[in-house]
Amino acid sequence: MMRRPEPMVLVIASLNLFLVAFASADDKQPAKKGPSGNSISGCMTTACHGANSASDAPLWQRAGSIWFDQDPHAQAYTSLQTELSKNIVWRMTKREMAVGSIDYNAFLELKCVSCHASELAPVSKRNLGGDCQICHGPADAWDEIHLSKEWQSLGPKRFEDRKMVNVESIASRAAVCSSCHVGELSRITGRDREVDHQLMASGHPPMYFDFELFSRRYPKHWETKDELVQYGKSSRLRRWRIGKLQASIARVKMLTARAERAQQSDSIRDWPELTEYSCTKCHHALEQPSWRQAKGANASYVWDSWCTSLLSQAISEKSSGALSNQLEELTKEMERIAPSAYAVRSKSERVLNLLESELKSVIDTNHWPDADLTSELAELLKLEPTLSSWESAAQWYMLTESIADGLNMDVAKNRFSKLTKQGFFGEPKTWLRSDESTRPNSIGFRPGFLSDYSDTLLQELRSRP
Repeated sequence: MMRRPEPMVLVIASLNLFLVAFASADDKQPAKKGPSGNSISGCMTTACHGANSASDAPLWQRAGSIWFDQDPHAQAYTSLQTELSKNIVWRMTKREMAVGSIDYNAFLELKCVSCHASELAPVSKRNLGGDCQICHGPADAWDEIHLSKEWQSLGPKRFEDRKMVNVESIASRAAVCSSCHVGELSRITGRDREVDHQLMASGHPPMYFDFELFSRRYPKHWETKDELVQYGKSSRLRRWRIGKLQASIARVKMLTARAERAQQSDSIRDWPELTEYSCTKCHHALEQPSWRQAKGANASYVWDSWCTSLLSQAISEKSSGALSNQLEELTKEMERIAPSAYAVRSKSERVLNLLESELKSVIDTNHWPDADLTSELAELLKLEPTLSSWESAAQWYMLTESIADGLNMDVAKNRFSKLTKQGFFGEPKTWLRSDESTRPNSIGFRPGFLSDYSDTLLQELRSRP
């Protein structure tokens, strides 16, 4: 029951919960120079990362407090203690279990903890949610070594041959985010991270995640100025491209693992997994008259209209031919009435190899000139009339808005009114419980949903010198 930042439901616990946790019996041990085993207590001293988040201390010194005061991931496990989560567990198990009971917690350990908390933390510290280790790697890998000036002077090489995660890299950050927010099967350590159709049908929110949007709205506990200096106006487009590729890689890896699982199983009950397909092609309003029925748009298999949507905008022209062809072959197989698990696995592995090669190429490209941003936006505006689902419209909007913001266009500063009514796109940022009507859904989508916004963008683009 992985819960996600706004617009999905998150319950914000008070800071006292974390202060109590840090003062628990597990931490009443003799003082040590650095974190020991799987404890992060050594990270949260005021001399390290535990300075008051509202103080004038350097950002690195306030990082831990910012995380536990403001970051939604710190409440990820707490969100599993709600009545909503209890109902999801009941639908999954058909058993009445009290929140906090042995059986209830055992289910969370089996199905939820791999994303809602750090598996490296003691069970007694699950209430810390996704702690430092879930993104940075095991605390004992960092220990005292990251305090050394010699180690810091090594640059990215200092992360090699250790269990640390180089979250200074956009690509590494996007990969870490995607491992939970898209999913990860057949993990080397820890349980699988999978929100399947059974879990979603029980009440778990759909896995709509966009790395660039969430990065922009995220409460930062690290410095971002170097990224802005290095990439300038194209920094958001770079984040979007890398995030799109990493999400696509995670998605195709999931599909490969699911196909392999189906090949090894005697049962075909879970193949194909329904979350591989567009939710809104089946789940949408049934009001009359319906524009969908007028177009003959009945329920249909549409494979992944989210992670790989607009993927062509994230890859280079020289790579587009081979990747597009292989992706089309995979899509055709997945959209058959009975896709072959063997064929899907073979085709998805070829797509995966091309995606990983393209990601390396994008990482090695330092920047995109401003002129490229203008031409990118002009080409995207031509795609607006072809948008046929809420998912593709959402992806198109987020990309155009990112480029327009990079070009300092007025329309990007004044968010489109129809979209700001939906919490997924809207401002201001909030991680608090939202009204049901603000959740991302397809109810407000119609053909031409974004035509006014597209026209405004085009007019402003034409008026620029």
